[in-house]
Amino acid sequence: MARERSGRTARHLVLVARLRRLREGAGLSVPQAAAQLGWHPSTLRRLEQAQTSLDVGQVSALLAVYGAGAAEADDIMGRLNAANM
Repeated sequence: MARERSGRTARHLVLVARLRRLREGAGLSVPQAAAQLGWHPSTLRRLEQAQTSLDVGQVSALLAVYGAGAAEADDIMGRLNAANM
């Protein structure tokens, strides 16, 4: 029987904190980043507060908007895959 994920694992919390730091490092507020993504700001807030799960498409979009380098993006995507196991 499949177990439903709550989203708030330790790995998930570390990952969303890292994404939030990337956003802040890019000099973007939540509303600014959400606008660039075409998202409502509350969607990004929920992601950053680990109230919802992350998927590859969302994280890829965040990394692009935040200007993450290739090595950092690869590391984060690897951590996302580990967090989603």
